[in-house]
Amino acid sequence: MFKLFKRLIHDERGLTTIEWLIITFLGASSAALVVSALKPKLADTHNNVINNITDVTSSGY
Repeated sequence: MFKLFKRLIHDERGLTTIEWLIITFLGASSAALVVSALKPKLADTHNNVINNITDVTSSGY
C-alpha cells in the first residue's frame, strides 16, 4: 500500500491538466470579482448619461 502511494505521489501524468484548471478557475474568479466590483459604478454612469441625454433632448428615449 505504501508503494502505491509513493508511486502516485511521483506520477506527474495529468499534472498539466490540473494546473490549467487551477489557472482557468483563478482567471474566471478574478473576472467575476472585477465585474461585481465595477457593476454599481457602471450602472451609475449609465444612468447619468441617460439622464443627461434626456435633459438635452427633452424627449426621453
